[in-house]
Amino acid sequence: MSYPESRAQLGQNFLVHGKTVRKLVRIANYTKEDHVIEIGPGEGIITRELAHTAGRVTAIEVDPQLIPNLAQAFKAFDNIEIVQSNFLHYTLPETTTGIFANIPFNLSAPIMQKLLWAKNCPADVYFIMQKEVVEKFIGEPASTESSAHFQPWFWFEQAAHLDRFEFRPVPSVNAGLLHMHRRERPMLDPKHKKLYTQFVSYGFRAWKKNLKIGYKNIFSYPQWKRLAKNNRFAVESVPSQLNVKQWVAIFDYFLTGVTDDKKRLIEKGR
Repeated sequence: MSYPESRAQLGQNFLVHGKTVRKLVRIANYTKEDHVIEIGPGEGIITRELAHTAGRVTAIEVDPQLIPNLAQAFKAFDNIEIVQSNFLHYTLPETTTGIFANIPFNLSAPIMQKLLWAKNCPADVYFIMQKEVVEKFIGEPASTESSAHFQPWFWFEQAAHLDRFEFRPVPSVNAGLLHMHRRERPMLDPKHKKLYTQFVSYGFRAWKKNLKIGYKNIFSYPQWKRLAKNNRFAVESVPSQLNVKQWVAIFDYFLTGVTDDKKRLIEKGR
């Protein structure tokens, strides 16, 4: 099997063992009622397995050189649609029930950001990603800016572990299958999503010893001390020590107990 140079430049590492692909796709438990999107099908090893389980598969391929081969390979499948497009510019259809993809490692962040802000993000997303990136969104072994951003709207689990030698070219790190499930009841009103992400980023990027100092222009010491006591975290906690429930609780107080001029500080990032 050949691997296009452009895909290697994107950081995409291809799975090469059909047995591994079948195992991973079965985890998603698709049925003929599902419309699944695949990002970056490459030469179609995952696409083929998805077509055997899901009712409809839309494979989004950015590389025009791969489109003819994909079209030829799947001409006998009436439930596969090959679309030449950049997923970052692709509008998710309302009929999508899932996404399953071995995404380019270098594009993990922008792809996840697209889904965070997408109006039609499906209920379940499965991404093969670097192990460290999987842990970043799960928030293990410590909370991260990404886990705090995403978890009010989604919950995460590592659905499978993958050895780096399952891929060609062989990456320098192991990988995992990240399962992202949209919460039926978000922990925050979606209308506050932008301000909440700004609020969290302010805390993570303050470059101070702890959040008490980082948010000193936002909360008075008595306010912060009361927040810490009520939500069971240390007064001098650093951002990675707070779980998502604590972040949401602090933000809820921020919405109601902080003046508009301080809210503008958060929106400006300082």
